[in-house]
Amino acid sequence: MPKRASDDIDHVPIDPKPKEKPRKPAPEPWEMPHSDPLPLLEYQTSGKAKNPSYIDPKDSYAIFGLLFTDKVIQTLADNTNAYGEAHQPPPTGHERNWKHPTTLGEMRAFLATYIYMGLHSEPSEEQYWNQDKKKGPLHRMSPNT
Repeated sequence: MPKRASDDIDHVPIDPKPKEKPRKPAPEPWEMPHSDPLPLLEYQTSGKAKNPSYIDPKDSYAIFGLLFTDKVIQTLADNTNAYGEAHQPPPTGHERNWKHPTTLGEMRAFLATYIYMGLHSEPSEEQYWNQDKKKGPLHRMSPNT
């Protein structure tokens, strides 16, 4: 009887040379459709943004509000709630039902945290909630902490 590599009854020997699957050829490139560049209206070379006069250029939240209005953020919250209600898990007794709809303020907090985490990269998500200076930097998520 030949000697086995393992005493395990269920041992399945691994093929020492894995077989390479044939690769599909790359698709042929196609010609890009013609497009005209967007015209630049009132082109400036000074490099300054043309914000509305009521926007303080140093107020990043006000500038963010030009792109993400309350209406846009409320739409994100409404769609989050609709998705949560439509995708309820089957009842098992241990699930977390969608009982408390996401609010405008919660969605703002989510977006702020998401942007912050993109700007301040950490090796693990746990480090954003670290409260011990010895374990790494402290990330203050609100002025009260």
